[in-house]
Amino acid sequence: MQARNETFAAVYGLRVTALTPVHVGSAEGELAPFEYVQGRERIWPVSAHALFRLLREEGLFEDYVRYTVETPGGRAASLDGYLDWKGRPTLREDIVRRCALRAIAKPERMDITGAFRTMTTAAVAGENDLRRVPYIPGSSLKGAVRTAVLYRMLGESEEQRRGIFAEIARAEEMQRRASAEMNNDRRKQLKNKVDETIKSAGKRMDRLARYGADEPNTDGFRGLRFGDALPAYGSKGESAESLTEAAEIAIVSLNPPGRGGWHFSKARVFAEVLPAGTVLNAELEMADYVWKALRSESARGPSGDLREWLRDAEAKTVRLLEEEIAFYREAGLSTIVRRLEALREQKPTLRLGWGTGLLGTTPSALHMNAAERRMVREVGHFQKRQHDTFPQSRKVVVRSGAPADVLGWVKLEIEGERRL
Repeated sequence: MQARNETFAAVYGLRVTALTPVHVGSAEGELAPFEYVQGRERIWPVSAHALFRLLREEGLFEDYVRYTVETPGGRAASLDGYLDWKGRPTLREDIVRRCALRAIAKPERMDITGAFRTMTTAAVAGENDLRRVPYIPGSSLKGAVRTAVLYRMLGESEEQRRGIFAEIARAEEMQRRASAEMNNDRRKQLKNKVDETIKSAGKRMDRLARYGADEPNTDGFRGLRFGDALPAYGSKGESAESLTEAAEIAIVSLNPPGRGGWHFSKARVFAEVLPAGTVLNAELEMADYVWKALRSESARGPSGDLREWLRDAEAKTVRLLEEEIAFYREAGLSTIVRRLEALREQKPTLRLGWGTGLLGTTPSALHMNAAERRMVREVGHFQKRQHDTFPQSRKVVVRSGAPADVLGWVKLEIEGERRL
């Protein structure tokens, strides 16, 4: 698609403040145990190219390759394991000094094992070719704001909401018929119709996102340029030294009906997060043709005023926090309930990255009643869920072996505005 010759009606300066730990990863953001080294208070992702060059200089490259193939002692192979096996403290120091991409703090004593999930990063301006600094992609900000606006639009459109839920009800009925069908071919046909009906409900949401237009590429949000949110601490190496920290993250799920309480439903993972209090800066450019289009839309569409969008986001946040507090009360996790109640007083704007969940990313979900959610649970890949409450799981930050915090909440504020 050929780019427009765009002029801009407004440019907003944005301030993003993390109110809880935030993790926004990338497709390449999982480090294998050979791609990081750790100490008591830090973990350092390393450049493989720089590491191999150092090992060759030390005459250890072949030795290192042998270790990866024949790890002694039955231990899982890792760069830390190799360094412990060699017993050369100065080699670890050299790797940190010459190969580290950045330092990630460890807020409590933790032995990180297995894969480590990192944030999306960018090169540090003016530094050597290794240094990297984490950031929040503009696409994540845009997606969260867009979902909040659609949440408001769907709340004002009873016709659209009824149509979406009617499609889900049809899918549920066909799912029941498929489960009872003895003929394999007929059962397969019914399951295919279930998938088609669910897609039809998705297309209704898609048409709502384009304000009723049937043509592709007519979503007004396509013309908004959210810049990446970069750390406000400056752009030199020191900003990358202590900006992020490691966190242990797990999924908590409600126990089956009748048992009460909660349990960890999957293995815990380690990830890099922006800690609460981190401040980042970004810009939003609004193209002139988008401004005019949004201003001329019907009452069902958004206005061209970013402040109104943020009010939509805050309204969605209030509703989402109600759901989250109710979930953790049902689970009996009073620590998280108190955390969310305190968070509510801070009036967060958006939820980003890990932890956003089905309710945060699906505009229609927060408008569903209990019966409608049960219908959703009965179709698609949600069929195996055991609890009447849906969704029945959440991601949490774990400290000292217990759920201690939630993920992804930020406050987005306008710091400046230029009309062009």
